[in-house]
Amino acid sequence: MGLEEIQERLKKLKKERVKLSIANRKEIVKEEKLKSSDGKPQVYSMDYQPEGSKDIEDETHSSRLLNYNISEYEKWEAKEKSKRKFMDGADASDVAYLTYNNGLKQLQKSERLPKGKVTKGMISQSGKLLLKDDKDLVDNLADTLENSSRERYLKRKKKMESKAGKSTVLDQAINEKNKQFNDKLASQFKKLDS
Repeated sequence: MGLEEIQERLKKLKKERVKLSIANRKEIVKEEKLKSSDGKPQVYSMDYQPEGSKDIEDETHSSRLLNYNISEYEKWEAKEKSKRKFMDGADASDVAYLTYNNGLKQLQKSERLPKGKVTKGMISQSGKLLLKDDKDLVDNLADTLENSSRERYLKRKKKMESKAGKSTVLDQAINEKNKQFNDKLASQFKKLDS
């Protein structure tokens, strides 16, 4: 087997791979079209109740659970990830990211934004671009940041107040060592007070 024969085989395999990937993609598109056509709402009569309809419904539900493709799974996973972002105890970077996105959405909705206005800037000696800030936009940004921080503060305060009635010393401690330290500190304060 010479080098030329190996190169020819490699070319054939590459062509076959491309053909198979194209055929595979066409099958996926065809399957998605079939799934989407099945998902269209059907029109029913109020009186019509086919026999064994509950059995058919159970079969279709179980078959859907067993037969799903990767793209459907990825869509579902993305939806679940977005749900998890809004859960309690979010990381500070997540909160900052969500606050930033929310601020951008509010700015886009705002009518105070000048549309198509070109701002002229100057280049400083150090090579940085100097732009004059629009006072309205800066005030708007400050207001939105203040409002969002106030809302977060009120939510946290409400949660803390609801937990305050149920809390014990153990709840306030991070771990057992911290609890022991807090107990020791409390006893020292009691000795000083008496």
